[in-house]
Amino acid sequence: MQSKTERYIEKALMYRDASEYNKAMMAYGRALKLCKNEDELRLRCLSDLADCQRMSGRFKKAADSYKQARDLSNALNDNTTALDCTVGWALALRACGLWEEAFQKIEEAHKGYIKGGDNSGIAFCTWAKGGTFRIQGDIKQAVELFEKARGMFETLEETPGVGYCHTGIGGAKRVAGDFAASLDNYTAANCIFKKLHDRFGVAYSYCGIGNALRMTGEFSGSRKYLKKALTIYKQIDDIVSSAYTLWSLGTLSLMQGRLSEAGVHFCEALKCFRKTSDVRGVAYVFLGKSQIELMYKRKRQAAAYLKKALNITGKYSFGIEHCHGTAIMAALDGNNGICHNELGIYDIGCSFPFNIP
Repeated sequence: MQSKTERYIEKALMYRDASEYNKAMMAYGRALKLCKNEDELRLRCLSDLADCQRMSGRFKKAADSYKQARDLSNALNDNTTALDCTVGWALALRACGLWEEAFQKIEEAHKGYIKGGDNSGIAFCTWAKGGTFRIQGDIKQAVELFEKARGMFETLEETPGVGYCHTGIGGAKRVAGDFAASLDNYTAANCIFKKLHDRFGVAYSYCGIGNALRMTGEFSGSRKYLKKALTIYKQIDDIVSSAYTLWSLGTLSLMQGRLSEAGVHFCEALKCFRKTSDVRGVAYVFLGKSQIELMYKRKRQAAAYLKKALNITGKYSFGIEHCHGTAIMAALDGNNGICHNELGIYDIGCSFPFNIP
């Protein structure tokens, strides 16, 4: 007969699989209160709770939960869970902008998976490294690692992993300026996630499709897909992805000259980014707001937003976003930026508004 704790865990898993993370976290919280003296159940709850906290944008809480879970798994000699928690911890730190510390933890877990012959873990770490290089600004390396991870997941017949590699490649290709490849990869991911009934994945791929279309000037299609993504994100209480989608809608509105609408979207995105401590997202909003000010010919206010963005991107070494900010600042002074070519990424040009990938 199932214990009350096990029933809460079962309910939490059901919510987690449906991407309903708030409901899942409540169920895990109740289970945790009931299993204070049952280490194995507590470990299961803590590690799953951390996953839900990360997926719902509670990155600092997720980092704490992963740490607790890793310490407990080490005490129980559960090496596999300890490695899984280390990677999860890394992803939570990366979302807070601490990508260098995150990379060290991913590397640590990667070595552990290799030592234990855990091919799924090796593939996941390869994917996680790709995302970290994308944040660092090394797009070539990011694409290579996403492609490598996709091959690994295909061999392992782990379809969700294949889907998330497609989204990784799609995002990196967009930043590099290969918008057709970006669209192809997000479309492939969308087909996979629809078959898997993965609501988060479907929304994620809709957002990617919307952004690829935005970059090719297909604004009507872009808006349609971004709104589809936002609707699902709101249904599953995903504040993290909602924030980036709102930013995308803001940039789309900016490109269409709808400045007031762009301002509303950027403000909504900023609230979400601040709530989740996503400093990279905050920098993106400042880049967007600076452009609105420029479109209104308020150069001083535009420069103030750009400085705020550059302070963040410089402090956290966000190579790509720093380059965009530098280029916009150069354009403000009537000059051309050169960093895009140096990084091998899409050159946003030197005239307003800038369609940032």
